[in-house]
Order: sequence, then structure tokens, then C-alpha cells
Amino acid sequence: MTLESILTIIFSATVAFSTVIYARLTRKLVDETIKLRKAQTEPKISIRIEPTENCMLYCDMIIENIGLGPAYDINFALDPDIKDFYKKPLSELNLIKNGIKYLAPGTKRQFFFTQFSAETKDPVKFHDSFLIKVVYKNSKHETIEESFIIDFSEFFGITKLGESPICSIANSLKSIEKKIQSLKP
Repeated sequence: MTLESILTIIFSATVAFSTVIYARLTRKLVDETIKLRKAQTEPKISIRIEPTENCMLYCDMIIENIGLGPAYDINFALDPDIKDFYKKPLSELNLIKNGIKYLAPGTKRQFFFTQFSAETKDPVKFHDSFLIKVVYKNSKHETIEESFIIDFSEFFGITKLGESPICSIANSLKSIEKKIQSLKP
């Protein structure tokens, strides 16, 4: 075997090895591109509770599509069924009972849910928690299921100082309105 044929074999093996590596890297890039494209068209429902802006003891429930694709036929199941501020089971709320037919990307449904209390006479106590199971579909009609644990103990002991800017502006406007009305003849 001549030196030239040995170099040709080494060069051919190097090219073959490089081609295999390049093919694997290309496949990985294709897989990543597919995953990214899917992530950019998938809905992602998020459910959470947040204190209202004007009072830490009142809380809203927020159902939001944080994904980049629309969500269809959103349905909810609760375990256990918890009562809202008006002492009605949350499952009887039309939004929960009937579901949401369509939720565009970046949109939400927000509603007053309850008042926090350490006392037993109020519907929601800080030690309460419950599970919400959500079933919805993407634009390809594929079913997506998720579960969220809503735990009120996360808010126990949290306080807020001062007044929210929105409430402060509203109170100032009321004060200005009263002063203007008192100037009328």
C-alpha cells in the first residue's frame, strides 16, 4: 500500500466521519426548529390568585392564556369545590361551569374571588387550598391538560403599606370634584 492510498483512505474516513457529525447536528437543529415553531403556536393556560390592587385582603382569580397560540374549549374541574366570597360554590360560576370557548393569546379573564380571613366564618381561610384541573384544545384540536394548586397560605402575613396610586388618584379626583361643585353659584 502506497503513501498516497493511505492518505486517500484517511481523507475519505475523515470526510465520512465529518459528514455523520454534520448530519447529526443538522437533525438536532431541525428538531429544535420544530419545537420552537410548536411553542410559538401553542396556548398555555395559567390560573392564579392575586390580591386586588386596592386591598391585600381581597383577591381576584385570573385565568390567562400566556402562550402564543389561541386556546379553545377550556373546561375546569375543582377538587374540592370551594366557595367564593358570596358563599356560592366556585363550580356554579358561569365561567367555571360553562367553560371558555376561546381565549386569545395574551388575554385573560379576571374576577373578584374572595376575601382572605383567618376567621372561620368567612368562606376562604389562609389554610385553604384546592386544585383546578384545566382541559383545553390548541388550534390543531389536540387536547391539553394541566392542573393548578391554588394555595391561600402563600398570602398569610403579607401586608401592603400605603394606598395604591389608582385609589389615590380616584380620591383626589373626588376631592377636586367636590371643590368645583362648591364653587358653583
